[in-house]
Order: sequence, then C-alpha cells, then structure tokens
Amino acid sequence: MRILRIITTFVFGLSLFVIPVQAKEGLSLGFTLGSHTLDQGAKEDVDSNGTTDATHSRSDSFTVPGLTAGYTKDLAGMFSLTVGAEYIPVKAGLKTAINKDTDTLAAAATINVAVTNRVSATLADHISLFVQPTVNISDTTSVFGTIGYSEASVDVVASTQTSTSFTKGLTLEGVRYGLGVRHYVSDGMFIQLEGYQAEYDTISATTSDSTKVSVDADDTVGAVTIGATF
Repeated sequence: MRILRIITTFVFGLSLFVIPVQAKEGLSLGFTLGSHTLDQGAKEDVDSNGTTDATHSRSDSFTVPGLTAGYTKDLAGMFSLTVGAEYIPVKAGLKTAINKDTDTLAAAATINVAVTNRVSATLADHISLFVQPTVNISDTTSVFGTIGYSEASVDVVASTQTSTSFTKGLTLEGVRYGLGVRHYVSDGMFIQLEGYQAEYDTISATTSDSTKVSVDADDTVGAVTIGATF
C-alpha cells in the first residue's frame, strides 16, 4: 500500500498544474518491469465440514518483466481514455512455505504427531485487461487511473500431514485498480510509473482425503514502463 500512497501523492501534485491539452492518440507498446508483493491468507479445513482447523499467512516479493499494449483516444477538453492489456510471459516462483505442527495425520485420526508441511507455488500466464481514464496536464505529461481485470494461473505442489502429496492447477482472478503518470521524453517515446492493487477472488482445492484449503491473495505492484506511441 505504500507504493499506492506515493503514486497518489505524486499524481495529486501534478493535477494542481492542469491546463487544457490534448492526448497523444494512437497505439502504444511498452516494456514493463513490475515489483510485486503478493500477500496470502490460507484456511485449512481438515474434513471439509465448514470449520477452519488452521490458518496461515505469508507474503512473497518478486520482480518480473511484462509487455503492455494500449490504444488512446482523445475525448473532450483535457480528457482521454486508454484501453489496454498487460501480459507477463515469465513464471514467478514463490518461496516454499514450511511449517511444523501437530495436527493429526488424517481427518479421522486421534493421535497427534509433529510433521513438517511443505507447499510451493508457481505463477504463470499473468494477463490484465484495463481502461485508464486520463487527464492530460501538459503536452508531455498525463495522469491516469486504472480499473480492470487480472488473471493468472497458479500451480501448487504440497506435501502435508493431513493428505498425500498433491499438485493442483488453479486460476487467480480479480479486480485491478491503481494510479499512474506518463511522461513523453520525446515525440513518441514515454516513461510511465504506476502503482496498482490486484484483489483476487478466493481460490480453494480439496485433496483426496477431504482436506480443503482456501487461499485469499492480494498483489500490490509498483511498475515502470518504457514505451512508444505510434
């Protein structure tokens, strides 16, 4: 959230100097480098009876490159609208979660044994679709808000004492929103700073012995894009 606060303060300061200008219309392509902080909260229901038997939380940080594309259309006065997409073609591996507890070896067992649980995950094929209402504050600088949809596939490999080892392929889906600023350093070339949050829907999986695990994840991102408008 600190990244979003910094971007918000910067955008507000720029907005104080608004003068009527037009957007740089056209297709934009760019290379993006994003610094991600993925916060995750997990709940474990050993026998899938609706009762939470254990909770876990963790946070992963990683930096990955992406590709962006968009089209900007000039609207009335100083306003414009960009419709675009971002694709992250590389995988991001999350650190293996390791914890020890004394839960029972199976849902029906009564003897507690200390066992180490290990869960790892890999994010891939991350894509976002978005619209960006924009205010052009000069011939070279604009500020914008972002609202859109984000999706990523996640492969989970787990070895826990309440179930046999398993691999699950799941999909993260959620809403993306944020603020940013774009500055043209030459006629068509620009640099863009954006802070955004992706709030994903809760995902869940049930193992062969009826252990249900649900995970709620949110991704806070600070991104730098270098690109060109044609």
